[in-house]
Amino acid sequence: MKRFSLATACATALLLGSASVAHAETIFVSNEKDNTITVVDGETLKTIDTIKTARRPRGIVLSPDFKELFVAAGDGDIIDVIDTKTLKITRQLESGPDPELMDVDPDGKIIYIANEDDSLVTIMDIATGEVLAEVPVGVEPEGMAVSPDNKYTAATSESTSMAHIIDNATHTLIANVLVDSRPREAKWSKDGKELWVSSEVGGTISVIDIGILRTTLMETGQWVDGDLYNGRIVRIANSFVFKEPVFNYSGDFPFLWDEIKIPIQYGSDYGMAQAILEKIATDQVAKNAEEGKRIWNKMVSKYLIEDAQLEPMVSLTANDNWVEFTLRYVVDYKSRRRTKHGLFSSILKEVAATSGKVRFGSATFEVVGVPELQIKRTPG
Repeated sequence: MKRFSLATACATALLLGSASVAHAETIFVSNEKDNTITVVDGETLKTIDTIKTARRPRGIVLSPDFKELFVAAGDGDIIDVIDTKTLKITRQLESGPDPELMDVDPDGKIIYIANEDDSLVTIMDIATGEVLAEVPVGVEPEGMAVSPDNKYTAATSESTSMAHIIDNATHTLIANVLVDSRPREAKWSKDGKELWVSSEVGGTISVIDIGILRTTLMETGQWVDGDLYNGRIVRIANSFVFKEPVFNYSGDFPFLWDEIKIPIQYGSDYGMAQAILEKIATDQVAKNAEEGKRIWNKMVSKYLIEDAQLEPMVSLTANDNWVEFTLRYVVDYKSRRRTKHGLFSSILKEVAATSGKVRFGSATFEVVGVPELQIKRTPG
């Protein structure tokens, strides 16, 4: 984050220019003490109209199409919606307590409202007035700004001296960034990569790099079996690591324990079956144990964890249907699917070569016979 000093502190701007339908340029000014909005012709600078509003109008923002002006009435706990052509209040949105500043998303569908008294950002559907979410932020939220790509919304909290970043897709807070004293306005760069925050008391502008707030990953699994890419890109807020467990296949230990289960029919040569599995494991996966052992010893020293067996291991259990052998082994996290393919191919080949001494079990049923039916007829 970069910070620039200002010669004087920035005051909150209450003038907005727009190319409205009625005038080439129209200026709207909110008057807190008079409970009005003054409408000024941008060319002649003469007052066109004065619109009565709810109590203590503060922040004002235009819809992207310039057809509506939203006015946050702090003491009225309401948002007045003004038609910029007729200059009449057409409806009101129940904003929650003490709305300060606001911003509207680029589509003109969602409005983000800073509720100063409750330390919240209210997210509302403009068309229906439905509250979609209430996001807790710092004390006395003031500035609001939606990014040009509609991915994020920034809120500034005056007493906490922070900029808060909200994920617009999930309506969750993903970052809190400390800035200078009493931040007021927040503005995005045109490409949405930087957030500029002015601090009234600190006399500085903080420039925040938004790119570091997320990590982009390629998703695996879901409709694809195994740990293979499915083609969907996942963007994860870096704050996620403080809220949920994070699983890493490729960190300090780039190996995984994996296993395959082989059902063998009762009556097979169990010793021969175990010997087959142990030989195949030695030939194909034992080399992973050697490399894994070297790395695992570093893990034991670093994290003070207990030692573990990395050599391939074959075990068996018996159930109602068959004897089940389990081959457990260590494999490179990128090679799980390929390794299983090689193991199963070799097992099928070796079992077939036993001439029936080892047979696979399966969940099939054999009808061994039908009892004889005797029918007796009684005369009469």
